[in-house]
Amino acid sequence: MKFAVLSAGAPRHGRNAAAQWQGISDSEGWGWEVSFLEWGKDGYASYDLEAHNVCVWLGCFENVFNFMLQVQGPKHIAYWIGTDLLQHRDLVQRGVYDPFEAAALHLADAPHLSEEARALTGREVRYVRSIPPGPVAPSPIRGWESVVCYVPVGREGFFRYGWIGEVASDYPDLRFDVLRPGIAEEKVEGNLIEHPDSGREGALGLLDSCFALLRPCVHDGVSLTLVEAAQMGRHFIHSDTRVPHAVSGRSVGEIEFRLDRLLELRQQPDEAVGEFYRKEYSVEALVGDLNRLREAHGW
Repeated sequence: MKFAVLSAGAPRHGRNAAAQWQGISDSEGWGWEVSFLEWGKDGYASYDLEAHNVCVWLGCFENVFNFMLQVQGPKHIAYWIGTDLLQHRDLVQRGVYDPFEAAALHLADAPHLSEEARALTGREVRYVRSIPPGPVAPSPIRGWESVVCYVPVGREGFFRYGWIGEVASDYPDLRFDVLRPGIAEEKVEGNLIEHPDSGREGALGLLDSCFALLRPCVHDGVSLTLVEAAQMGRHFIHSDTRVPHAVSGRSVGEIEFRLDRLLELRQQPDEAVGEFYRKEYSVEALVGDLNRLREAHGW
């Protein structure tokens, strides 16, 4: 079986998934060939998509379902990851026809996304989790001076960067380390430090030095940065209360209340939370997801 993973809107996510699926196939002896296809200047026009048995569209952004209709031959899989649902929900609410049936199979990488995608598309949506490139060993919080955030360039509204700025101004004694994929060099404005993308090790280094991850985004699936923070043993404040074990931060006021409480108590997170994230987002769990798909579809 030849799989093509396509993820123009979330390439790091796509590369990670393709490598993991290939590695699992190799270790389990399934005989899959999994390739990640980079989005080029001509989009995907230079690729022979019909040479693959299955095209996995990780991140169902913009006109992806119409594009699927144009590619004859492969079976198409729509793999929902979070933000993409909002785009298509908006289309449906405006009365635009969205050909969800172009995908023979719909997947989602978080349980609550499966439910949302099922309600939106009217089709069965299977849960296949996303996991980090590798597990993160637990380590105790050693300092209470840093909070880590994630805000890609161009996504400031969605990730509520304004909220982060308000909170930072109210906590001048804290450092807010913001992962900013898309910037070229570090930028410092008071206690708000923007960091360019330095790969996974750079992000893990910032998480290691912090006591909490702050993620007040509009909508979320599963954040691999959050999974790694939880596995490491860090608190995480999130605006989406469906995220397991998240400390709720649905407004600037609530975020500041939560920070005050964390700084007052200075307690390590419950070890059971880290264990949950290590078990739930493990290679073994993903093997189970993929094996159920393989058996159901004869792959």
